[in-house]
Amino acid sequence: VDIFNMMGYELAVFGNHEFDKGQEILVDRVFQSEYPWLGANIVFEGTDEHPEWVEPYTILSVGTAPHEAKIGVIGVDTNETPEVTLLGTTEGLEFQTLTEGVMRYYDEVKAQSDAVIVVAHMGSNDSGPYEGLETLAQNMIDAGRPGPLMIGGHQHQALFEPVWVEDTAIVSAGYYGRWLGQVEVTIDMASDTLTVDNYQLNTITAEYTPGGLMDLVDELYAAGEIGNAGVYNSLIKALEGVQKAIENGHANVAANRLNAFINKVEAQSGKKIS
Repeated sequence: VDIFNMMGYELAVFGNHEFDKGQEILVDRVFQSEYPWLGANIVFEGTDEHPEWVEPYTILSVGTAPHEAKIGVIGVDTNETPEVTLLGTTEGLEFQTLTEGVMRYYDEVKAQSDAVIVVAHMGSNDSGPYEGLETLAQNMIDAGRPGPLMIGGHQHQALFEPVWVEDTAIVSAGYYGRWLGQVEVTIDMASDTLTVDNYQLNTITAEYTPGGLMDLVDELYAAGEIGNAGVYNSLIKALEGVQKAIENGHANVAANRLNAFINKVEAQSGKKIS
């Protein structure tokens, strides 16, 4: 959580594994966080009341003046959580359906924001009797309360293209921290609509080495992804310079040569590098 605070997380959503070590430890971690934890469908058993450590939604301010907008984010956790965490760790809590949680707050959030999105610890598919995001999206559309974007998880889906339910885009950045999801949107202030302009998963590598990058450049050149011998040779030469600087203990020189490599790649991206 300290690392997440340093990274500037703006929100998190509860999932089943957050409860694995019990509620006491979870609550400590929540209060350690400098960002809210969302769970619009997590309530005390038999009530619609949330524990004090659960927020149903948050409002994010995005853009810069004079083009500022507000995105309302409703967070929900799969209601199969008591079945897929350790026995007894959710005692006293009820996990309502995703639709119940979202619908309870939709109008309240919409009144405060230019667009409403859902972040959920649930995948696109139903899990037995437990509704997935495709079902939630259709329920929201049928109720006249659509959500243009849903960011999911839980089902270990690396969705390289959105799953569409009419005009609702469902995305998910996979599992085990292997990808970083990136969604770029446009908000039309006049019509209060949010449009997904770009979505991609960015692979996170565990380790950087000049040798590994040289191997990758070789593979891309052999596959025709680098389509020019001169560009290929300049990239290899730049990486050899990085490697030599590291071996000589010259960190600043290595960093400068790595930046030169990056600049070469960016300059040729879409041209001689596909």
